[in-house]
Amino acid sequence: MESQQSQGQTKKCPKCNEEIQSSAKVCKHCQSDLRSPFAKHKILTGFLVLVVIAIFNIVIDSYNETRDTMSDGKEVVADLNKKYEENKAIIDNSSNKPAEPAQVAPKIIVTSVVISKDYADNEVSADAKYKDKLIEISGKIANVSNGTFDNEMVVKLSDGQYNINGAMCYMKTSERDKVLVFKKGQQVTLIGTGSSATLGSPVLKDCVIK
Repeated sequence: MESQQSQGQTKKCPKCNEEIQSSAKVCKHCQSDLRSPFAKHKILTGFLVLVVIAIFNIVIDSYNETRDTMSDGKEVVADLNKKYEENKAIIDNSSNKPAEPAQVAPKIIVTSVVISKDYADNEVSADAKYKDKLIEISGKIANVSNGTFDNEMVVKLSDGQYNINGAMCYMKTSERDKVLVFKKGQQVTLIGTGSSATLGSPVLKDCVIK
């Protein structure tokens, strides 16, 4: 037993191949230094450790910078996407918005008294002058009434006498809110298309308020 323990505690010197203690740092036969290279060169080992630590720190710093750059890049992309969506919504709303009709200057400007007299004097001549023409007509409101069909609004203007043959202006539905506040005797200016006469009263269709 003691012989086996003794053999387990010895080793051969790598230089001279003689038996020595397993814990020996120097061979007693050839005086060779049996320490590991790191133990032999402590200064070099320390330097290498510092180099490894420095390289590790550089790698970590580089990784952090790359991660921060990628994070900033993602934020920039997200911000650009947000602005794109906002602008896209504005563009879509603008493109879907119906175009406003072009303003066309009326070909004829007349008062309700004059046009009523023209039709009373000669309806054929008045049609030749006013029918299918864009007319700007002004006068005092005689009355406001509903038309024959649903949502029709008729503003009758004074003829300057008994308001029997005053111009009948059929308003566009878009003018409803404005027509609601009209009062009898109020002076107004309307624009519409001439459409002959009904029972002696001049008729204008698709009228809007100027």
